[in-house]
Amino acid sequence: MKILYNCLEFTLQCIAPDYCRVCRQRSDPGRPVCLSCIRRLPRVTHPCPRCGLPETDGRVCGRCQGKPPAFDQTIAAFRYAEPVSSIICTLKYAGDVSAARPLGLLLADCVAARGRGRPDILMPVPLHTRRIMKRGFNQSIEIARVTAKRLKIPLSTGAVRRARHTAAQQTLSLSERRRNVRECFDVVRPPRVRRIALVDDVMTSGATMDALAAALKRHGDYEVQAWVCARA
Repeated sequence: MKILYNCLEFTLQCIAPDYCRVCRQRSDPGRPVCLSCIRRLPRVTHPCPRCGLPETDGRVCGRCQGKPPAFDQTIAAFRYAEPVSSIICTLKYAGDVSAARPLGLLLADCVAARGRGRPDILMPVPLHTRRIMKRGFNQSIEIARVTAKRLKIPLSTGAVRRARHTAAQQTLSLSERRRNVRECFDVVRPPRVRRIALVDDVMTSGATMDALAAALKRHGDYEVQAWVCARA
């Protein structure tokens, strides 16, 4: 069945080639963003290795030194700026699930290029059922599914649940964000692995990733990475 699926996917790429999500010009098969546009995407330069904050000369930033997050390291593919921000908003708020493919592939390519320690599983950040019912899907799952397939890493979607509905993070201050997501995750099936990569679309304060990683570490001696498409 898997061989048949791969053959069908290859055939579709040949008869319906990819078009770049940025410039809308024809792109190579398997590249939803063309090489020319990839070179112009907003890269994260010299980030904090712990939280991915750009422009820290590659050193641990002051915030992480003062209050280290529960996750151990961050890989952010890009800065939250155009055109990456528009692709994320198209997925998240316009319901265009097809936008998850370029985001997931670009994230996978970034991770592969960094050459960090390979996790045992990928775990998308869960949404509360009320948010999923309103949006129709979890954008983190859609992105993680593409990334997991590209990197051939198992995907785990049922080990953790969002225990309570929380306010949207983007309207809150840093302290409010931390209070908003504090202990909002329940680990229902502790993963029987050592290394976990949490996947999300955007990291701003890191409060959500921090809360999720802390919940996991209460149940095991995990090494937790944070993988995000964009860092604000």
